[in-house]
Amino acid sequence: MFRFTLLLCLFLAQLDSVYAWWNEDWAYRKVISLDTTTTGVNIAEPTGEVTVLVKLHTGNFGYFFDVREGGADLRFMAADDLTPLKYHVEKLDPINEIALIWVKLPNLQPAMSDKIYMYYGNQTAISGADVSGSFDQAEILAMHFDEVSSPQDKTLNANHPVISNAELNSVSFIGQGAKFNGQSAIQFADSPTMFISSETGWTFSAWLKPDDQTADSTVFEFTDLSTSLSLKQQATSLVLELSSPDGVVKSSASQPLLIADWQHVAVTLVGTQMQLFINGQSQLTSEIPPINMAGRLSLGAPMSFQTTTAIESVSSEVDDTTNTAVVEEQTSLTNTPGFIGEMDEVRISGVARSNAWLMVNANNQGKTSSLMGYGGDESKETEGSAEGGGGGGYFGIIIGNVFGNDHAIVEQVVIGFCGFMAIVAFIIMFFKAATLYTARSASKKFLKAYEGLGASAENLDRLFKSENEFGQSPLFKVYHQGIVELRKRMSPAVGSEFAGLEPKSVSAIRSTLDATMVREGQRINSHIVLLTIAISGGPFIGLLGTVVGVMVTFAGIAAAGEVNINAIAPGMAAALLATVAGLGVAIPALFGYNYLGAQIRELNADMHVFTEEFLGRVNESFGR
Repeated sequence: MFRFTLLLCLFLAQLDSVYAWWNEDWAYRKVISLDTTTTGVNIAEPTGEVTVLVKLHTGNFGYFFDVREGGADLRFMAADDLTPLKYHVEKLDPINEIALIWVKLPNLQPAMSDKIYMYYGNQTAISGADVSGSFDQAEILAMHFDEVSSPQDKTLNANHPVISNAELNSVSFIGQGAKFNGQSAIQFADSPTMFISSETGWTFSAWLKPDDQTADSTVFEFTDLSTSLSLKQQATSLVLELSSPDGVVKSSASQPLLIADWQHVAVTLVGTQMQLFINGQSQLTSEIPPINMAGRLSLGAPMSFQTTTAIESVSSEVDDTTNTAVVEEQTSLTNTPGFIGEMDEVRISGVARSNAWLMVNANNQGKTSSLMGYGGDESKETEGSAEGGGGGGYFGIIIGNVFGNDHAIVEQVVIGFCGFMAIVAFIIMFFKAATLYTARSASKKFLKAYEGLGASAENLDRLFKSENEFGQSPLFKVYHQGIVELRKRMSPAVGSEFAGLEPKSVSAIRSTLDATMVREGQRINSHIVLLTIAISGGPFIGLLGTVVGVMVTFAGIAAAGEVNINAIAPGMAAALLATVAGLGVAIPALFGYNYLGAQIRELNADMHVFTEEFLGRVNESFGR
C-alpha cells in the first residue's frame, strides 16, 4: 500500500510538472517540439550540447507585438518547465514578423520526441539573453555577421577579425551574411584558442552560396609557417587540401557544389582522418598525418607569406584590454582568387563534431527543417489544454492566427462579412418560415370554411368579411379580390334585372385574380433573393480570403527562408478558415432556401388551383 501511494504521488507530481507554469509574471508561452525520430532528424548518436535556431515568422507565430522590444522578455525552458536554457536574439522585427533566436540545448538523443517552452509577454522584464553562453565551451569562433560594420566573434574567446573587407549583406540566408568578390577576405590573427590538434580534433562549418564556377578559389585557409589546411572551390567541386612537411593530401567531394544555392559545408579533423560534409552528409574521408598547428585563419582570399623574413615580420599582438589583434601592414592579399559568393554562420570548434551534431545544424538552420515543430501559444488561463491548442484546441490556434495577426486584415474582413451574411440569412429563414407556416395554417382553415359554403351561389360571398380570421392566407386574398370584382359586375343596370356575366367579364375577373396571385407570390418570395446571394456569393468571398491568406503565408515563409510543414500549416489553416466561413454561410442558406422554396411552390400551386375552382364556380353560377 505504501508503494502504491508513493507511486501515485510521484505520478501526480509528474503530471503537475507537465502543466506547470514557470513564472506567473509571464503571460504566454509557446510549445516548440523537437523530433530526432525517423520523421524528424534521424540521428544515430547523441549530439551533446548544440545551439539550435528558433525561427519565428507569420506562418508559425502571430503575437510579435506581445513580445517586449528587443525580445527582453523572452525566456526558454526545457521540457520540465523548470530548467532555463541559454539563448540570444540575432534578429527581432515585429513589423515584418521575423525573429531569429539561438538556443543552447543540453543534448539531443536519438529517436527522441521532446519539447521546450518559449515564454513571453512580460513588459517589465529585463533581457535574459546570454550571447557567449549560448555556445558550448568547444566553440572557438561563431559569427552571425549581424553587425553594422566589421563582423564579431560571439563566443567568449573574442576571436574578432583583424582584417574584414567583405561586404555585409543585410538579406542573406539566416539574417545578415558576408559577401565575397574574389579579392575580399575576413582574416583572423593567431591567438591561444585558434589552433588545430589531431588529438582533440577540429571542426569548421559554414553556409555557402557560390555565385561563380571559379576554376580554383579559396573558401578558407588556416596556415602557419609549415602547414596549411584549405577548402577550395574548383568549378562545381569542393576540394579539401592539407599541406604539411609530410606531403600534400588533396581530396574532392563526391557531391557537386550547387551554384547560386545555399549549402551547409563542414570540415572535421581528428586523429589521422579528415572529413568533408555537405548538408550534414559525409562526402569524403582522407587519411592524414597527425598535425598540431597554431596559425591564422582567412575566409575568402588567402594570406600572403612570400618569404620567411616576411612571415617573421608579420606580428600579431593581442591587446589584454580589447582582446583584439593588431597586424602590421606587411600582411597582404595574394593574387590567388578567393571565394566569390556569400557566406553565413561561420563556426569553428576545438573538437571534431559528430555526424549527429552536423546533421542537426544543417537541418535546423536549413530551408526545410524537420527538427522543430511550432505548436500553439498558451496563456496562464489556458495552460493544460491540448498541446498545440492554447485555449480552444486546434480551432483556437487557427482563430488566433487570424484575429491575432495584424497582417490577416483581409481574412478578418472576409470572415466578418461572412458572419454578417450568415446572421442576415438566418433572420430571413426564421421569419420567412414563420410567415409561410402562418399562411399555410390560415389557408387550410379558409379552404375548410370555403368548402362548407356549399354549391349555392347566394353563399359564395359569406366569407367576404372574415379578414380577421383568414387574412394571412394568400387564398383568402384571391377569394376576397374575386368577390370584389364579382360584386362590381353583379350590380343591375337602372331599370333592369341582372342578366348574368358575359364571357369578357369572366375573363376580366380572371385577369384580376392572376394579378392578385402574382402580387401574393411576390410577397411570400420577398427577401428570398438574399439567400441565393449567400449561397452563391459566400464560397467565393471565403475563397478570396483564403487566396490572400495563402499569399501572405508564402510571402512570410519566403522572407524567413523556412519551408516546412510546421511553418506552413498554421498560416494555411488560418487562411482556409475564410473558406470555412463562406461555406458556413452557403450550406445552411442552401438547405433553408430549398425547404422554403418547396413551401412557396406549394402555396403558389394552391393559389392556382383555388383560382380555377373559384372562376369555375362563378362562371357556373353567374355566367350566361
